[in-house]
Amino acid sequence: MAPWGLPKAWRRVLYKFNGLEKESKSSLVPLIEKLKPDKIIVTVLDTSVQEKFNNYEHLCENVKKYYKEFCKNELDYEMNEESIIVAPGVGTFKVKGQKVRFEGQATDFYYFLIFELAKRLVNVVEQDGLTVYLDLTHGMNFMSTLMYRALYDILGAMAYAHKNITLNVYNAEPYTGDVDKLCIHQIEFRRILPRLSSRILGEYDGKAWLLKGYSSEGGETMRFKKEETAELNAFLSAIVNGFPLALYTFFPQKEEVRKRLEDAYECWRRHIECRDENGEIHVRRGLRFEEDFMRCVRLWVAAETFGIGRKEEVYLDELQKQSERLFWREGAKRGLISRTLEEIKERAENVGEEWESLREVFSRSGKRVGNFSPSNFLAHAGLEYNVTEIRTEQDRLKLRYSQGMRNDVVKACCSALLRLGSETRGSDNKYPTI
Repeated sequence: MAPWGLPKAWRRVLYKFNGLEKESKSSLVPLIEKLKPDKIIVTVLDTSVQEKFNNYEHLCENVKKYYKEFCKNELDYEMNEESIIVAPGVGTFKVKGQKVRFEGQATDFYYFLIFELAKRLVNVVEQDGLTVYLDLTHGMNFMSTLMYRALYDILGAMAYAHKNITLNVYNAEPYTGDVDKLCIHQIEFRRILPRLSSRILGEYDGKAWLLKGYSSEGGETMRFKKEETAELNAFLSAIVNGFPLALYTFFPQKEEVRKRLEDAYECWRRHIECRDENGEIHVRRGLRFEEDFMRCVRLWVAAETFGIGRKEEVYLDELQKQSERLFWREGAKRGLISRTLEEIKERAENVGEEWESLREVFSRSGKRVGNFSPSNFLAHAGLEYNVTEIRTEQDRLKLRYSQGMRNDVVKACCSALLRLGSETRGSDNKYPTI
């Protein structure tokens, strides 16, 4: 993967990398030859357009064509269209002598790219893991920082289900015009650890907003409803706090989440206008991505890679197995879940085939059980005695949440998530936070 600026000023130079010497106008060529990647993704800006255009789709087609021709003619490399991502930029440039003004926020690049990269990466991980090489040699201003951030955020969500994900970052020495050799340096090697933000979705009105802006278009395209957002938060909390039964109970419908993200993405694209205003072309983005768009992308990536689905009733040994798989690096979570499940097994020897609460089971064994509270829910890995029911099926213990206390479970899950508070509400600073 690599962010690229405009290659007009790139010159041929001898690149040196791990014993290989290769003359080229780009570090991409020696890296491909030495690393032999299975997939190549180059991210460029829409501001790189070199030809006049009729609309935004035409603009992006022109940009892809320009970079494909550059790769073929200057690098002797055939780049397919799927390997080039045209991302949104900002600034004023000249195209065939005419000023073109790109209007929006620089961070649109990050939100756009995190979804584009997620779609390309979510299904490529194999049993032995994933190795990502990121070359920052040709990135310009904000591109390198935000691309690294987007990639790191996606891989962190994937790392719960996949142990061997690594990120290798490269950068060639700067070209000054009077050098004949440039070394490509590895500037980072990182084994990616599981990582999701515990920031709650829909903090201010209970709805996870994907888009905001000046358009009158709204509805389901731009947000998740309160009920949907609450269950997404319960699923998020189950991951970051280690609630195995809640993980299954509130596991999202992956196809529906992706469709909602796709709809928001397409809505954002439809509201990019290209207008001639007094001889100057304005490429104006009428909508902006909200931070919850990024968080929902990461939740979707986690759901896609977990390899499980939504279930209201789950065998106890299945909860144990999946907890060991998903929380393999988090000893505190894994230990709490394991101790809680072991205690349930010890006290549930005589549980029959009818559902009964853990409160009843534990009371029969002589343990005093208090009333439901969110703090007890957290202290027992989401398997609080008042809300959790148990029965025996085919000589295996099975657990579920009481239907009558489902809302209590959702609220308890949400209570364990992070809220930043009112200091960021209404702020014009739309920098993505964790």
